[in-house]
Amino acid sequence: MHCEKEIAGIAKPKRNYLDVKITYACNFKCEYCYQFDEFGRRPVGVLSKKHAEALLKFLDRLGEPYSVTLAGGEPFVYPHLDFLVENLARRGHEINIITNFSAPIDRIKRFISLAGNSLSSFSTSVHLSQWDDIGKYHEKLGQLVEFRRESGLKFSILPTCVLTEENAERVKELYYAIGKTELSLEVQRVYYGGQYATYPKHIDEFFADKGLDVPDDVANKVNFFGNKCWCGSKFFYIESDGQIRRCYTHQSNSKTYELGSLDDVDGITVLPGPIPCLSDDKISPCVCFKHFQRQAFLSDIKAEDAEIEFWNKYMRENPEPEGENTPHAEEKAPEQAKRGIIPSLWGKIFKSKRK
Repeated sequence: MHCEKEIAGIAKPKRNYLDVKITYACNFKCEYCYQFDEFGRRPVGVLSKKHAEALLKFLDRLGEPYSVTLAGGEPFVYPHLDFLVENLARRGHEINIITNFSAPIDRIKRFISLAGNSLSSFSTSVHLSQWDDIGKYHEKLGQLVEFRRESGLKFSILPTCVLTEENAERVKELYYAIGKTELSLEVQRVYYGGQYATYPKHIDEFFADKGLDVPDDVANKVNFFGNKCWCGSKFFYIESDGQIRRCYTHQSNSKTYELGSLDDVDGITVLPGPIPCLSDDKISPCVCFKHFQRQAFLSDIKAEDAEIEFWNKYMRENPEPEGENTPHAEEKAPEQAKRGIIPSLWGKIFKSKRK
């Protein structure tokens, strides 16, 4: 296990993160949901109990505390939520949840009690078209704040709301209403089909300093291909079918993106450190500035062309290197790439067994 504060001059993130899509099932039908395809179909997938158990084994294998985010769909319809939360808390991992806040308040309180001091954040997504009476949302939010106070727990409560041109006036009202409490609203730009929505100038200008998560001047205008990133080493994204991915964005080399499956915990690839982002701008442009720059995974350092070529092509040509320090990997790697993160850690990449 690598414990250096930095590798190749790139500071390590202060925390390890793991995002889990525990289910695609949801009791809401939001008009802007990015999980529906062009035919109005929602993906089908639920993290099985077997995969939930394997996830815990994977975290045990990594041997470090992780900040684990449980997302859906709607997490509170996931049948193994209590099992997963209880075992994550027992192992000392941080727990975050993103919910549409439709579950009964007693169910929410039970979840919080199970998570205990391991609960880091509770994100309540306010989907305005799904609330017939927004007053009931505010009432429940007040109950959540009061329960946090009574319990003595220190988790964050994070109200969020997706902004559309049609609901802009209601989002304004929600922003001011929540602003009167001890909480603040994060306004989220619509994301669909790999692109962020653009709004009329008056909407963008109004929300620019009122919690809008993605500023207009960077939406759809960035490309992080080649930036060195810790994803796949200090961050993992787990799909509901148990597939482990480096991040949310498809990479031009599948071997640095599809890292394995919870069906074979010991066979999951763990990248050795910050390697270049290989997002294909024509297929799936990287939008990690919203999440990973904030958490210091994505650096501003561009890899040299030789290092990008190494990670983009060489791994596909040599799928199963052997040994802790494979000689032929050292010999074939371009000299510039050797200065980055590669051959000396090569044996840690494939089927890495961290204990």
